[in-house]
Amino acid sequence: MDTFFCPVSLSPQFRLFSRHPVSGELVEKKIEVQNQWILRDTVTEAHKILELQDVVPVARCRLVRYDEYSECLDQSFDENEGMEETFSIMVGGPRNYYSFELFLEMRAEDEVFKPYNRGGLNLKMLLVNLETLKVASPVAMRAEQSWTVLTLKEAVSEKFGLSVETMNLAVETYQNEGRHLANDSHQLKHESLFKKHTIFACSDPEDFRKPFKESEMNKLIDVHVNSILLYVTIPPPPQRPATTTAETTEERDEEREGGVAMESSVDIPAEQPAADTKEAPPTTSEGAGTGGSEISPPEAPPPTEDAVDMTKDRPLQRTIEVRIDRRSTLQDLKDMLVDYVQQPSQRLQDLPSL
Repeated sequence: MDTFFCPVSLSPQFRLFSRHPVSGELVEKKIEVQNQWILRDTVTEAHKILELQDVVPVARCRLVRYDEYSECLDQSFDENEGMEETFSIMVGGPRNYYSFELFLEMRAEDEVFKPYNRGGLNLKMLLVNLETLKVASPVAMRAEQSWTVLTLKEAVSEKFGLSVETMNLAVETYQNEGRHLANDSHQLKHESLFKKHTIFACSDPEDFRKPFKESEMNKLIDVHVNSILLYVTIPPPPQRPATTTAETTEERDEEREGGVAMESSVDIPAEQPAADTKEAPPTTSEGAGTGGSEISPPEAPPPTEDAVDMTKDRPLQRTIEVRIDRRSTLQDLKDMLVDYVQQPSQRLQDLPSL
């Protein structure tokens, strides 16, 4: 059997990831690294491949080892010595090329890169607000397995401004519940936190004094982890056909001779009031919205001064976000939505959203 031999001298290719600073999207590219390059050269090449020249300076970027499976920034390299080492030495030789993935990390102008030790944690932090009864969107945060729960609280306080003294942390479990991180002295690895987890944080003096199982924070977590987000399209309400007063040229002449100028009348459906919900951009069909190209009939008369655009105020279907308990039945969902479909202008603002 023939054996394929790949000389070590060939330039290795690595998977390169980054989070675009403008769109926020995770980008994946390929980067070919010359064996004689030092880390600084590789950072410059990665910056070029990702087309960030006009977005962020290369001086505010660095390469770190990435674990794509766990979506974790796994290890940083020494900023002083590592930048002058060849990339091959830094990786640990060709035997590590296959499993090595890179991530180009960027920092703010007044920010300082922090060192990442191998085997770090990629956390999704969700802040629980008891005043609004809302759970915020997740924010990525890195931690170390050697951190204690108290160290994590201090990091959360620094990032989000919550009080450490009244802070509760809970980790989402596979049983769709929040497990309280109650012991400040426990290391995160002893709390079975590895690679990536979702953490809820709340700082409320009154709720902090309650047993966690009876707290408002735990109730909101239960609703959040046992719910799903649906995108529901609400159709427009039925429209009455437009009525117009047809007038011929002879009739207009007769009216003007008699001293009376009759104006054409059009019944326009009332514009729907804006609802206080999250909406996706409306989709328009040809001739029924903005941005599309309308094609007039071949023999259509030119518009007159009193012609009215029948499309600009026509209500369009809307897509809204609805969060519902995953334990609900399909009939429960139908019962909840039927009123909103029938009377969207009065009922849309009442849609539950956590």
